[in-house]
Amino acid sequence: MKQISIIAAKGGVGKTMLTAAFASLAKNLVLVDCDTESRDLSVFLNAEYKEEQKVDTIQRVAIAEDECIRCGLCKAMCHFDAVINPYGVYQIKEEHCQACDLCLNACPVSAIDHVKSEQNKWGVAATRFGDVYNAQLALGEDLNGKLISIIREKAQEQALAEAKDLVLIDGPPAVGFAIASTIAGVDVAVLVLEPTPSAISDLQKSKQLTERYEVPMVCLLNKSDLNPEMALQVKEYCGENEIPLIGEILFDSLFIESQMVGQTVVEFAPDSETTNLLKKSFEAIL
Repeated sequence: MKQISIIAAKGGVGKTMLTAAFASLAKNLVLVDCDTESRDLSVFLNAEYKEEQKVDTIQRVAIAEDECIRCGLCKAMCHFDAVINPYGVYQIKEEHCQACDLCLNACPVSAIDHVKSEQNKWGVAATRFGDVYNAQLALGEDLNGKLISIIREKAQEQALAEAKDLVLIDGPPAVGFAIASTIAGVDVAVLVLEPTPSAISDLQKSKQLTERYEVPMVCLLNKSDLNPEMALQVKEYCGENEIPLIGEILFDSLFIESQMVGQTVVEFAPDSETTNLLKKSFEAIL
Protein backbone atom coordinates (compact mmCIF):
# COMPACT_ATOMS: atom_id res chain seq x y z
CA MET A 1 0.00 0.00 0.00
CA LYS A 2 1.33 3.40 -1.02
CA GLN A 3 0.36 6.71 0.58
CA ILE A 4 0.52 9.90 -1.47
CA SER A 5 -0.26 13.39 -0.14
CA ILE A 6 -1.16 16.17 -2.57
CA ILE A 7 -0.27 19.47 -0.88
CA ALA A 8 -0.13 23.18 -1.66
CA ALA A 9 1.37 26.19 0.07
CA LYS A 10 -1.82 28.19 -0.48
CA GLY A 11 -5.38 27.72 -1.68
CA GLY A 12 -6.58 28.17 -5.24
CA VAL A 13 -3.74 26.45 -7.12
CA GLY A 14 -5.85 23.53 -8.37
CA LYS A 15 -4.74 20.96 -5.79
CA THR A 16 -8.14 19.40 -5.19
CA MET A 17 -9.05 19.23 -8.88
CA LEU A 18 -5.74 17.52 -9.61
CA THR A 19 -6.29 15.11 -6.70
CA ALA A 20 -9.70 14.22 -8.13
CA ALA A 21 -8.14 13.72 -11.57
CA PHE A 22 -5.53 11.38 -10.09
CA ALA A 23 -8.30 9.50 -8.28
CA SER A 24 -9.99 8.87 -11.61
CA LEU A 25 -6.73 7.42 -12.94
CA ALA A 26 -6.05 5.21 -9.93
CA LYS A 27 -7.54 1.82 -9.14
CA ASN A 28 -8.23 0.12 -5.83
CA LEU A 29 -7.76 3.17 -3.60
CA VAL A 30 -9.04 4.95 -0.51
CA LEU A 31 -9.26 8.75 -0.44
CA VAL A 32 -8.66 11.18 2.43
CA ASP A 33 -9.99 14.75 2.36
CA CYS A 34 -7.91 16.79 4.83
CA ASP A 35 -9.73 20.08 4.33
CA THR A 36 -11.56 20.03 7.65
CA GLU A 37 -13.34 23.32 7.03
CA SER A 38 -14.94 22.87 3.61
CA ARG A 39 -14.31 19.23 2.54
CA ASP A 40 -13.98 20.32 -1.10
CA LEU A 41 -12.87 16.96 -2.48
CA SER A 42 -15.85 15.20 -0.93
CA VAL A 43 -18.22 17.85 -2.25
CA PHE A 44 -16.77 17.76 -5.78
CA LEU A 45 -16.99 13.96 -5.95
CA ASN A 46 -20.61 14.11 -4.77
CA ALA A 47 -19.80 11.80 -1.88
CA GLU A 48 -22.69 9.94 -0.23
CA TYR A 49 -22.16 9.42 3.49
CA LYS A 50 -22.02 5.90 4.86
CA GLU A 51 -21.10 6.89 8.41
CA GLU A 52 -20.54 10.08 10.39
CA GLN A 53 -19.62 10.31 14.05
CA LYS A 54 -18.77 12.92 16.62
CA VAL A 55 -15.19 12.87 17.78
CA ASP A 56 -14.99 12.68 21.55
CA THR A 57 -11.33 11.66 21.64
CA ILE A 58 -9.95 15.07 20.67
CA GLN A 59 -8.67 16.83 23.74
CA ARG A 60 -7.25 20.28 24.15
CA VAL A 61 -4.33 20.83 26.49
CA ALA A 62 -4.48 23.33 29.34
CA ILE A 63 -1.97 24.47 31.98
CA ALA A 64 -3.19 24.85 35.56
CA GLU A 65 -1.76 28.21 36.59
CA ASP A 66 -1.88 27.44 40.32
CA GLU A 67 0.08 24.20 39.86
CA CYS A 68 2.65 25.43 37.30
CA ILE A 69 6.18 25.95 38.71
CA ARG A 70 7.28 28.13 35.73
CA CYS A 71 10.14 25.81 34.72
CA GLY A 72 9.59 26.44 31.00
CA LEU A 73 10.10 22.81 29.98
CA CYS A 74 6.75 22.70 28.18
CA LYS A 75 7.70 25.69 26.05
CA ALA A 76 11.10 24.19 25.24
CA MET A 77 9.52 20.88 24.17
CA CYS A 78 6.79 22.32 21.92
CA HIS A 79 7.51 22.05 18.17
CA PHE A 80 4.54 24.28 17.26
CA ASP A 81 5.25 27.39 19.37
CA ALA A 82 1.97 26.71 21.13
CA VAL A 83 3.24 27.44 24.64
CA ILE A 84 3.51 31.13 25.51
CA ASN A 85 4.31 32.92 28.73
CA PRO A 86 2.92 36.44 28.76
CA TYR A 87 3.77 38.18 32.03
CA GLY A 88 5.51 35.01 33.22
CA VAL A 89 2.34 32.89 33.14
CA TYR A 90 2.58 29.83 30.90
CA GLN A 91 -0.45 29.28 28.66
CA ILE A 92 -1.45 27.21 25.61
CA LYS A 93 -2.03 29.14 22.40
CA GLU A 94 -4.95 27.06 21.14
CA GLU A 95 -4.67 27.97 17.45
CA HIS A 96 -1.15 26.50 17.41
CA CYS A 97 -1.67 23.46 19.65
CA GLN A 98 -1.85 20.12 17.83
CA ALA A 99 -2.53 18.06 20.98
CA CYS A 100 0.64 16.02 20.55
CA ASP A 101 1.01 15.73 24.37
CA LEU A 102 4.75 16.45 24.44
CA CYS A 103 4.28 19.23 26.97
CA LEU A 104 1.91 17.13 29.07
CA ASN A 105 4.38 14.26 29.28
CA ALA A 106 7.30 16.60 29.99
CA CYS A 107 5.73 18.54 32.86
CA PRO A 108 7.52 17.53 36.10
CA VAL A 109 4.57 18.45 38.34
CA SER A 110 1.64 17.27 36.14
CA ALA A 111 0.29 20.80 35.82
CA ILE A 112 -0.84 20.14 32.25
CA ASP A 113 -3.96 18.15 31.51
CA HIS A 114 -6.57 17.48 28.81
CA VAL A 115 -9.77 19.40 28.26
CA LYS A 116 -12.25 17.51 26.10
CA SER A 117 -13.79 18.90 22.93
CA GLU A 118 -16.77 16.94 21.56
CA GLN A 119 -18.08 19.07 18.70
CA ASN A 120 -15.90 17.82 15.84
CA LYS A 121 -16.94 15.08 13.41
CA TRP A 122 -15.38 12.54 11.10
CA GLY A 123 -17.09 10.59 8.36
CA VAL A 124 -16.65 8.14 5.52
CA ALA A 125 -18.53 8.52 2.26
CA ALA A 126 -18.79 6.59 -0.99
CA THR A 127 -17.60 8.05 -4.31
CA ARG A 128 -17.35 6.50 -7.76
CA PHE A 129 -13.61 6.07 -7.21
CA GLY A 130 -13.69 4.63 -3.70
CA ASP A 131 -14.47 5.66 -0.16
CA VAL A 132 -13.34 9.08 1.06
CA TYR A 133 -12.63 9.84 4.72
CA ASN A 134 -13.13 13.41 5.88
CA ALA A 135 -13.68 15.49 8.99
CA GLN A 136 -15.53 18.62 9.98
CA LEU A 137 -13.92 21.07 12.36
CA ALA A 138 -16.42 22.72 14.70
CA LEU A 139 -16.71 26.50 14.82
CA GLY A 140 -14.05 27.97 17.08
CA GLU A 141 -12.01 24.76 17.15
CA ASP A 142 -8.40 24.63 15.98
CA LEU A 143 -7.29 21.01 16.25
CA ASN A 144 -6.99 20.32 12.51
CA GLY A 145 -3.96 18.13 12.96
CA LYS A 146 -5.63 15.77 15.41
CA LEU A 147 -8.69 15.37 13.20
CA ILE A 148 -6.52 14.67 10.17
CA SER A 149 -4.60 12.04 12.10
CA ILE A 150 -7.88 10.31 12.99
CA ILE A 151 -9.23 10.11 9.43
CA ARG A 152 -5.86 9.07 8.03
CA GLU A 153 -5.67 6.25 10.55
CA LYS A 154 -9.17 5.06 9.63
CA ALA A 155 -8.38 5.22 5.91
CA GLN A 156 -5.23 3.15 6.47
CA GLU A 157 -7.22 0.58 8.46
CA GLN A 158 -9.65 0.15 5.57
CA ALA A 159 -6.86 0.05 3.00
CA LEU A 160 -5.08 -2.73 4.89
CA ALA A 161 -8.27 -4.70 5.57
CA GLU A 162 -9.35 -4.57 1.91
CA ALA A 163 -5.87 -4.84 0.36
CA LYS A 164 -6.06 -1.44 -1.32
CA ASP A 165 -3.09 -0.36 -3.39
CA LEU A 166 -3.22 3.36 -2.65
CA VAL A 167 -4.28 5.92 -0.05
CA LEU A 168 -4.59 9.24 -1.88
CA ILE A 169 -4.64 12.26 0.43
CA ASP A 170 -5.89 15.74 -0.51
CA GLY A 171 -4.08 18.09 1.87
CA PRO A 172 -5.39 21.26 3.52
CA PRO A 173 -5.17 24.44 1.41
CA ALA A 174 -1.99 25.84 2.96
CA VAL A 175 1.33 24.92 4.51
CA GLY A 176 0.55 25.31 8.19
CA PHE A 177 0.45 23.27 11.36
CA ALA A 178 -2.16 20.82 10.02
CA ILE A 179 0.06 19.88 7.08
CA ALA A 180 2.36 17.96 9.41
CA SER A 181 -0.42 15.45 10.08
CA THR A 182 -1.10 15.27 6.34
CA ILE A 183 2.41 14.28 5.29
CA ALA A 184 3.70 12.31 8.29
CA GLY A 185 4.63 8.81 7.21
CA VAL A 186 3.56 9.09 3.57
CA ASP A 187 5.63 7.71 0.71
CA VAL A 188 5.71 10.99 -1.19
CA ALA A 189 4.30 14.51 -0.96
CA VAL A 190 3.30 16.16 -4.25
CA LEU A 191 3.52 19.96 -4.08
CA VAL A 192 1.15 21.67 -6.53
CA LEU A 193 2.42 25.09 -7.60
CA GLU A 194 1.39 27.84 -9.98
CA PRO A 195 4.01 30.14 -11.57
CA THR A 196 3.24 33.15 -9.37
CA PRO A 197 5.63 35.53 -7.57
CA SER A 198 5.28 33.49 -4.36
CA ALA A 199 6.19 30.18 -6.03
CA ILE A 200 9.85 30.11 -4.92
CA SER A 201 8.93 31.01 -1.36
CA ASP A 202 6.25 28.30 -1.42
CA LEU A 203 8.83 25.80 -2.64
CA GLN A 204 11.26 26.77 0.10
CA LYS A 205 8.68 26.45 2.89
CA SER A 206 7.42 23.13 1.59
CA LYS A 207 10.95 21.78 1.16
CA GLN A 208 11.82 22.67 4.77
CA LEU A 209 8.66 21.04 6.07
CA THR A 210 8.97 17.78 4.14
CA GLU A 211 12.66 17.51 5.02
CA ARG A 212 11.83 17.95 8.69
CA TYR A 213 9.47 14.99 8.51
CA GLU A 214 11.80 13.03 6.22
CA VAL A 215 9.19 12.78 3.46
CA PRO A 216 10.28 12.84 -0.21
CA MET A 217 8.76 15.78 -2.11
CA VAL A 218 8.10 16.20 -5.82
CA CYS A 219 6.66 19.21 -7.62
CA LEU A 220 3.79 19.51 -10.10
CA LEU A 221 3.59 22.85 -11.90
CA ASN A 222 0.01 23.81 -12.76
CA LYS A 223 -0.90 26.44 -15.41
CA SER A 224 2.80 26.66 -16.27
CA ASP A 225 2.13 28.52 -19.53
CA LEU A 226 0.53 31.55 -17.82
CA ASN A 227 3.87 32.93 -16.64
CA PRO A 228 6.75 31.31 -18.59
CA GLU A 229 9.42 33.44 -16.87
CA MET A 230 8.27 32.42 -13.39
CA ALA A 231 7.82 28.83 -14.52
CA LEU A 232 11.46 28.82 -15.62
CA GLN A 233 12.54 30.07 -12.18
CA VAL A 234 10.57 27.24 -10.54
CA LYS A 235 12.22 24.67 -12.80
CA GLU A 236 15.66 26.10 -12.09
CA TYR A 237 15.05 26.06 -8.34
CA CYS A 238 13.84 22.45 -8.50
CA GLY A 239 16.93 21.48 -10.49
CA GLU A 240 19.33 23.24 -8.13
CA ASN A 241 17.70 21.70 -5.04
CA GLU A 242 17.17 18.20 -6.46
CA ILE A 243 13.36 18.41 -6.28
CA PRO A 244 11.86 16.19 -9.01
CA LEU A 245 9.51 18.10 -11.30
CA ILE A 246 7.09 15.37 -12.31
CA GLY A 247 5.05 17.40 -14.77
CA GLU A 248 3.70 20.65 -16.13
CA ILE A 249 -0.03 21.09 -16.63
CA LEU A 250 -1.08 23.84 -19.04
CA PHE A 251 -4.01 26.17 -18.51
CA ASP A 252 -7.05 24.48 -20.02
CA SER A 253 -10.71 25.53 -19.99
CA LEU A 254 -11.57 21.82 -19.93
CA PHE A 255 -11.06 21.94 -16.17
CA ILE A 256 -13.88 24.46 -15.83
CA GLU A 257 -16.14 22.66 -18.32
CA SER A 258 -15.65 19.34 -16.55
CA GLN A 259 -16.40 20.85 -13.13
CA MET A 260 -19.68 22.26 -14.44
CA VAL A 261 -20.93 18.74 -15.16
CA GLY A 262 -19.44 17.21 -12.00
CA GLN A 263 -16.66 15.26 -13.69
CA THR A 264 -12.90 15.25 -13.52
CA VAL A 265 -11.10 16.43 -16.63
CA VAL A 266 -9.92 12.84 -17.18
CA GLU A 267 -13.52 11.62 -17.34
CA PHE A 268 -14.74 14.59 -19.35
CA ALA A 269 -11.99 14.62 -21.96
CA PRO A 270 -10.16 11.27 -21.85
CA ASP A 271 -8.30 11.87 -25.12
CA SER A 272 -7.23 15.45 -24.45
CA GLU A 273 -3.63 16.62 -24.12
CA THR A 274 -4.33 17.65 -20.52
CA THR A 275 -5.43 14.11 -19.64
CA ASN A 276 -2.28 12.75 -21.27
CA LEU A 277 -0.15 15.13 -19.18
CA LEU A 278 -2.00 14.11 -16.04
CA LYS A 279 -1.45 10.43 -16.82
CA LYS A 280 2.29 10.99 -17.24
CA SER A 281 2.46 12.97 -14.00
CA PHE A 282 0.55 10.32 -12.08
CA GLU A 283 2.76 7.56 -13.44
CA ALA A 284 5.80 9.56 -12.30
CA ILE A 285 4.40 9.72 -8.76
CA LEU A 286 3.76 5.98 -8.62
